[in-house]
Amino acid sequence: MKILFTSILLLFTLHTYAQTNTNLIVSHCTLSEIDVNTIPGNSECTPKNYDFFDTQYHKITVHSTVKENYVLRFNYILFEDFKLWQVDRSGTKLLVDMENNSKPTKYDRSLGIPITFALNGVETVDFYYQINNKGFPVDNLFWVLSEDEFEKEVDFEENIKLTTRTIVISLLFIGIILGLIIQEKLFLFYTLSSISAFLFFESESGIITNLLSHNHFNLTKYLLVFSSYSYSISTFYFYVFLIFSNKNRVPKFAFKIVHIASVVGFISILMYPFSSYYPNIVNFLLAQLSTIFTLVLFCLYLMVIILGIKSKEKLAIPTLVIFLITTIFVLFFSVLPNMGVYKKLNFTRTLYFIIFTFDIIYYLLLILKKTSSIIKERNDLQIQNQLIQQKYSLAVIKGQEDERNRIGRELHDHVGGNLALINKSKDLDTDNVKEILKHTIKSVRSLSHGLVSPEYDKEDFEDILLDLCAKYKSNHLNIHTTYTIDVPIQSQVVKNHCYRILQELFSNALKHSEATDIFIDFMLDQTTHMMTIFYEDNGIGFSTCSSNEGIGIKNIKFRVNALNAKVAFTSEEKGTYITISEIQIYQ
Repeated sequence: MKILFTSILLLFTLHTYAQTNTNLIVSHCTLSEIDVNTIPGNSECTPKNYDFFDTQYHKITVHSTVKENYVLRFNYILFEDFKLWQVDRSGTKLLVDMENNSKPTKYDRSLGIPITFALNGVETVDFYYQINNKGFPVDNLFWVLSEDEFEKEVDFEENIKLTTRTIVISLLFIGIILGLIIQEKLFLFYTLSSISAFLFFESESGIITNLLSHNHFNLTKYLLVFSSYSYSISTFYFYVFLIFSNKNRVPKFAFKIVHIASVVGFISILMYPFSSYYPNIVNFLLAQLSTIFTLVLFCLYLMVIILGIKSKEKLAIPTLVIFLITTIFVLFFSVLPNMGVYKKLNFTRTLYFIIFTFDIIYYLLLILKKTSSIIKERNDLQIQNQLIQQKYSLAVIKGQEDERNRIGRELHDHVGGNLALINKSKDLDTDNVKEILKHTIKSVRSLSHGLVSPEYDKEDFEDILLDLCAKYKSNHLNIHTTYTIDVPIQSQVVKNHCYRILQELFSNALKHSEATDIFIDFMLDQTTHMMTIFYEDNGIGFSTCSSNEGIGIKNIKFRVNALNAKVAFTSEEKGTYITISEIQIYQ
């Protein structure tokens, strides 16, 4: 940061010193009007404030006490209509006529309009010019330099542009590669924002200016307007994703404003064909809308940063630092000079390239810092996921072991015991043996039904649940069911877990609760599409302490967790109440 400010200060000092020429006297004034056929004619200086649509007339007088070659350099070139005349002892010459596509100098258009002339140390040269930018702001700043100073300045400016272009293109390439690897929206908006800013500068005073400005003034200006909108919008999203992990932290009205700006920007592109028919109106509207939305989005940037600081986001303060640096730079080197507070420096455009490059480097460092945090969070989540998978595997293995033990006990206690009794019987045709066989067959059927899953895809889930209730219903146990879900449950996982949970609840009720009535309600929230299961019985209850949980309760909790749902147990002497909520039926 210190290096940047030191470089800018040194640059400012060197250029100020280089342009201090006590032998040169330059004066400038406005004219009420000039007759282009009789220049100079009767052209007296008259203080005048011009409006947006007025044709402006100006006069520049240059005198030097030494013999020297000089350059009159206009900083800006994208005028709709610009004419420049030189008046000296040899007469009047028309040097520039933008309307008729004249190309006045050997230099690139990106350098503005440099006019070379000579002074012999005695004479005075007058320059008259008129401008009509048809609704767009007029930037008619100029400087008079010796030819040697101008050549040095051009070399310096071109070197700066070449260096910054190389850095910017390299960083954009790095940003694109990282974006493809990390796959975060942050890189997308970083790239869009940087490309838009790059397009803006190259359209105003770069490669695009030189290529298009001679024959396509309007197209170049529309590229400026488009890149301005694009930069403002993409930078807003860039700030949001840079500072916050979730864009929902930013108020919705901010996004609505940005969407409106996007629509206006798109409409401005569609207005380009009409600019040749109604140039004043179209250009004025575009310029004003672009300025208004830029200021509005500027306020939104600040709002996002302040929200980030209040939320204690790590990158909010570093973002505020670069935001303030860029804002102060634009204020002192562009806004205040354009308001007429003081004259704009002739190397301001060079500083724009420098500060733009600095911004891109700084933002990329912030992105890399955030990317490092994202990667760390992903690694932590991956480790947590691995631990969850391990716990899940252990739970599955334990569940399988418990199920094997249960099946073993069922076979040993009921089937094995009954078969042993039959084996001891001397007469196999007695009613007692037949009754034992009947109970044995019932036990085996019940055991097999508990192990085999229903064919969920062939039967309606409600019918499957009602069939399950019917199997457990007996003379000693009534099961009352309410099923109010009017949409089909497609997920086989949800069906299977819900079926097994009910199976476990009914089994526990039969074995332990001594309940005579069970009530089951299935309800669906139409807004969230989440299902809730309510269970109630009138049994003797059980202890809800986790240390006293049996296998059945553990199995229920395991399946509820597998559904990403929630379960609540309430048990007392008068009965048990269980609520299983937030079951996503579409998972």
